[in-house]
Amino acid sequence: MSHENLEYHDTRVLVEVNCKAWEMVKFDVRQLCSSAVLATLNEVEMAKLPCEVSIVLADDNFVQNLNKIWRAKDQKTNVLAFPCENLCSETGIQLIGDIVVAFGTTKKEAVSTGRSIRDHLAHLIVHGALHLFGHDHCSENEADLMETKEIFALARMGIGNPYSNTKY
Repeated sequence: MSHENLEYHDTRVLVEVNCKAWEMVKFDVRQLCSSAVLATLNEVEMAKLPCEVSIVLADDNFVQNLNKIWRAKDQKTNVLAFPCENLCSETGIQLIGDIVVAFGTTKKEAVSTGRSIRDHLAHLIVHGALHLFGHDHCSENEADLMETKEIFALARMGIGNPYSNTKY
């Protein structure tokens, strides 16, 4: 991955892998998650304040249970984002929130679209991070803005447009 288009922020990305399937993929999931958050920070023009994003790479049951508890939707989903927006008084670090990604759903979506799990995971992390920074897709205008930011963040990582018909 090229870092030439990324500006470095004092950012901590904590990645917890609680599903063995994520450990079996052929790329460094922790590095990819960190890169995706950093690329997103560059797109949202986040002030260069120290911040922290937590990511959990889980299985479908874990994410479905969270979806049921927090969104009252008892169904599988690919990614959930839980904004925090608290400042840790001890460290001065802005706690941005948590992103949780389901392996089975991510893999199924990647296969069905002809994309790699790596690139699809990067897209889901960028998507989740944009939610943490207040972006949404409830209206057509919001969705267009969010998709544009996703496309540019992924391009910073050398990943093609996930909304085009071509593989990336």
